[in-house]
Amino acid sequence: MLLSLSTIRAPCFKRYFDTICAMFGNDSKLYSYAQGQQKRMFETLTDAHSMEKKHPILSFLCTILLFFLRLFILVCGTVQVLLQHFGLVAKKSKQGSEDSALPAFNEISPPSPLLYKSLNPHEPLLPNVRILSQFCKFRYFCSSPNEFTAFRSFCTLHRKDRELQFILEMIHVIDYLCQGFSNARAFFDPQQVKLLLTFRQLPRSILVVNGKFLGSVVLPTHVPGENPAVWVGNATINLWLTYVLPTAKRRLSCVQHGFIGTPQSPASMDLQLRFMKLVDVFACAYRDVEKLLAAYSIEQIKREVAKKTEGTHVLKSQTMMHQWHNIRQYELKLQQQQQQQNQHVQK
Repeated sequence: MLLSLSTIRAPCFKRYFDTICAMFGNDSKLYSYAQGQQKRMFETLTDAHSMEKKHPILSFLCTILLFFLRLFILVCGTVQVLLQHFGLVAKKSKQGSEDSALPAFNEISPPSPLLYKSLNPHEPLLPNVRILSQFCKFRYFCSSPNEFTAFRSFCTLHRKDRELQFILEMIHVIDYLCQGFSNARAFFDPQQVKLLLTFRQLPRSILVVNGKFLGSVVLPTHVPGENPAVWVGNATINLWLTYVLPTAKRRLSCVQHGFIGTPQSPASMDLQLRFMKLVDVFACAYRDVEKLLAAYSIEQIKREVAKKTEGTHVLKSQTMMHQWHNIRQYELKLQQQQQQQNQHVQK
């Protein structure tokens, strides 16, 4: 009886497993699982056949027990792998539909390199820097959430995360001042205007993604009906205390040797002076990020991040992706309207 169980049923199970392997031959995970279970089931039946002569009854009971145990594991394992298989297919399809709906990235003409001169005599004393040679590459990494989080991880790996965070927070302060101050033009010298006109081409929607890293944000929160001058004043003081002063907990590398004596308290400085000096620091911090960008290609950056983070940088929040998408679409709509107005004026 035991012999018939191990020899007669084997062809039946072989046909069953062969069918599974054939059905999912294109899925390496399912194929390997089916082959492994097939091998284990045949081992069970073979072991039962070898025990038959010595202990027929015990061999029969063990065979029945092992057989049903293997069958149970097979059914549960197959269901689990199938669910994972079709779940992954659904996830990929959903992700593909979202990616296809994202705004396309538009290349721009590379801006002319700028020799930024630190003309402000107040401390911190800063060097002249040549910048904007890597602006297109920087803009690329600010084009979508996952590109940005990859670059943010890359800056963290190379200890330039402070510079990147300071740059993005300064962009927000600059935008806010330009919109909230009627005399905003007086807060910039000519070379600063040239620099910031280039940075207008940076998608502001990426600031929403950067804002999710709450532990890095030092700017004050916005409240309805706030006074722009008060908010900018508090924001610039926070930036000085966090990134510029010798006692700053996230002091930037470009200001480490910029103070000779005891630094002046930022709260005692005139707002215009405090702000313009921060723009100088902004240019030097951006130079440090560009030096990092110049040493690596976009593909090299992506490969290093993928290898060292194992995908942990990928943004998984669908709410955040949806929020960024809506803001980006609004940005593109405004850009299109501005282009139409410019064409109308030229005519």
